[in-house]
Amino acid sequence: MLFQYFCKKNGQNIELEVESLPSVSMEYIVKKGLREYFDNYHASVTKDGMKTAKGTTPWTSQDEYLATVKEYLTEAFDRLRAGDVASGRQPADPKVAEARRQVAELAKVSATPEELAAAIAFINKQREKAGQGIAGKAQSKAA
Repeated sequence: MLFQYFCKKNGQNIELEVESLPSVSMEYIVKKGLREYFDNYHASVTKDGMKTAKGTTPWTSQDEYLATVKEYLTEAFDRLRAGDVASGRQPADPKVAEARRQVAELAKVSATPEELAAAIAFINKQREKAGQGIAGKAQSKAA
């Protein structure tokens, strides 16, 4: 995977093939990136309350605060496993994201192959509508 970084301060571009890094560097990047992903996901959930653009809404109890943190972390984990992450600074397609979440939920409850196939077909249909069909990409690469 090619990683490209542009430094706005001095205009410097850095390109590197991630796979070329030593394993210790890869481990550091993955740990740092995942920690940042999870920390950012629940950043609006503070001990003082839920922070929004309109202010902070205090918790009714410590249990509510802890349950909300758990809910956010669980959602972050599920979305990460389902591939529902933004690419660059563009938000993920909400319909595809929902389909991915559904597939992840099915996988947790030992879905039948037919249920998984139906969920994947739904994802593919949504991607095809957006010009990103799974089959279409595979076929275009093979051509």
